[in-house]
Amino acid sequence: MIIIIVILLLLLYHIWNKKKNYIINFYYINSFICFNKTKKISDLRKEMGDYQKYYSDSY
Repeated sequence: MIIIIVILLLLLYHIWNKKKNYIINFYYINSFICFNKTKKISDLRKEMGDYQKYYSDSY
């Protein structure tokens, strides 16, 4: 039940930020929903940082 509420809130956030880059928002949502314990938090931060740098020109 809590997971469904979180997903709905993320979708609402996604809709409200239409002007922002869809790829970054979608990547953030997927990274939080599909977060698994095998992946270290530092690795996830590094990935998100690389992704932001890659799309920073169109953000």
